[in-house]
Amino acid sequence: MRRFLTFVGLEVYAVFLAFLQSLHGVSTDEAKYLLDIPYPHPPLVRWVLGLTDGFAQQEIFWRVVFATLLVQALWLVVAFLPREHRQGRLVLALLWLSSAGMFLQAGAILMAPLTALQALLFSWLLLRVESPERFAGWIALLWLASLFMAYQILLFLPVVFLLFWRMRMSPWTKALLFGAPLLLLVLYTLTNPLIPASMVSAGVQNASGGATVLQSLKGVVVLWAIGGGIVASLLGTWCLLRARQWALLGSLLLLCAYVFLSYRGYYPVLFLPLFLAGIAAAPSVLRRPFLLGAVTLLVALSLSFALPIAASPSLARSTMQQLQGGPYLSRGNVLIAGPFGHEWQYESASPVLRFTSNHVTEARAVICLSPCENFDPAAGGFSRVQGVDVEAWVRLLD
Repeated sequence: MRRFLTFVGLEVYAVFLAFLQSLHGVSTDEAKYLLDIPYPHPPLVRWVLGLTDGFAQQEIFWRVVFATLLVQALWLVVAFLPREHRQGRLVLALLWLSSAGMFLQAGAILMAPLTALQALLFSWLLLRVESPERFAGWIALLWLASLFMAYQILLFLPVVFLLFWRMRMSPWTKALLFGAPLLLLVLYTLTNPLIPASMVSAGVQNASGGATVLQSLKGVVVLWAIGGGIVASLLGTWCLLRARQWALLGSLLLLCAYVFLSYRGYYPVLFLPLFLAGIAAAPSVLRRPFLLGAVTLLVALSLSFALPIAASPSLARSTMQQLQGGPYLSRGNVLIAGPFGHEWQYESASPVLRFTSNHVTEARAVICLSPCENFDPAAGGFSRVQGVDVEAWVRLLD
């Protein structure tokens, strides 16, 4: 009964976090996954998400699913320690559920939370399973699936390599199980020349954006701190060093280097599995669980106010809701002038195209994020939409 009530309580927390994420609407990166847009990314998850395209509740459904996976992973987190370490397990659970990375990203329809779950599972297998060769086939399948979900799983390559290395089987078998999925990913990558170009672009994003070395280092420290809610960040890093967990430390260094080169605001959750695994590898730091729990809650509460989740609808969502809520033409394209992301495409019931004056006659709406050159609203029968934060025009019904 206690386990069931715990499961229900965790699910309530997951739904709450999913609801918080839904307040702002779909982001550009979320939209490209929900719409299964063929970007140069591994296709497995976005293909699954794309199967639900057209489902009215697609967004909130997947937000709840993603949040549930991240929150309910608590059962795996506590399994890092033996059952007799009851208080230590409770502290690990608290560190997992209250981290700022969890609060900010549970319910986000992105690959980072899924990659964090995969990293958590590989870390658990490394630390807790004494004979991983018994599950060699399943581990190889997990490795293959992880590679075809997101390239970022390669940041945890040291953990996965050591896991296969410890298997008591022939070197050729281990090399096949570890290397075959990597070879398949390389072959997939080479089929699309945009993928290597995208990797190079992402690798120099900070430099190309004008970020200095100091700014890039600051970005690493910020994500490192957010990922573990400061408390787990400090304890986890110290424990990794103290326990000499070189594979986990190697992954942490790769992750820091990656963030240094290519900062993204949704990477903090990738740090969290490494911190929890480090603490589990040196559980003596949990000798004062009540004090540690109190500090964790205090810091988590402070960070929840310092790093609020956006509660107002995005510009794309608020604008499209207004355009689609009045007596406007149901047919025709939506033209947008200026830079815009895929969230506009997701929020619109009509096809979204880049604005050109030649396409105005076929448009039901024109949105001017930047000046709409050579656009004569009166000549096209357009009327200005009021109550939106952007210049928008719609063609009224005759």
